[in-house]
Amino acid sequence: MKRLFLDYEITDLSAKVVITGEDAHHLLYATRVRKGEKFMLVDSQQKVYQGEVQECTASEVFFKLLAEVKDGNTEAAIEVVLAQCLLKGDKMDFVVQKAVELGMCKIVPVISQNCVVKLDAKKQQARQQKWQKVADEAAKQCGRTKKAEVDSCTTLKALMEQYEDYCKVLCYEDENTLAMGTALDKFGKDKYLLLIGPEGGFAPEEHKLCVEAGFHSVSLGPRILRAETAALAAMTITMFAKGDLGSE
Repeated sequence: MKRLFLDYEITDLSAKVVITGEDAHHLLYATRVRKGEKFMLVDSQQKVYQGEVQECTASEVFFKLLAEVKDGNTEAAIEVVLAQCLLKGDKMDFVVQKAVELGMCKIVPVISQNCVVKLDAKKQQARQQKWQKVADEAAKQCGRTKKAEVDSCTTLKALMEQYEDYCKVLCYEDENTLAMGTALDKFGKDKYLLLIGPEGGFAPEEHKLCVEAGFHSVSLGPRILRAETAALAAMTITMFAKGDLGSE
């Protein structure tokens, strides 16, 4: 069933829900919603309701709430942030989409030394807005109960100074000492920051600075993975190891 996110809390099941703005425009003119169609509506407190379209105007869609969906929260018990160094073409779109599907709470685009993509401030803002739309659509498609935030682009140096209360993990292609699965077994935290490099990987001096800043350098196996593959592997390993994605 199609899903919509609301920016407020529903406190009264008898109240009508009015969708306006971009969501209403998309419903009315892209999906051509009709009276009687049913949707899942997620409020700001991650509560899920079944709603039915009651009326459509030129710019608004009115819903009647039918029932609250019990146990509808699909969010992971841990918070995982993906810090992904900028990738070429549509690879970044792909990683953002899959990050949302795999349960990331935030995606942080990172500028590092070997990034092929070079964006000025205006382009950074435009790309961030585009990636946020990708994330929002993915959240609706995969049944999330909370939107994942796509942060503005940041530098690797700035990232090192943030996320103090997170377990910070750096996936490094030249790491041959500590496997990611082994490392995760040792960590008891419920907040993780996963850092993935660009197509060209991390420069040795960047790796050194990250480790000095408290990142745990881990391996994803004996083969060299493409950046987008490394991101998917790291997210999947983390979510499975910490009780999501079908694990106990």
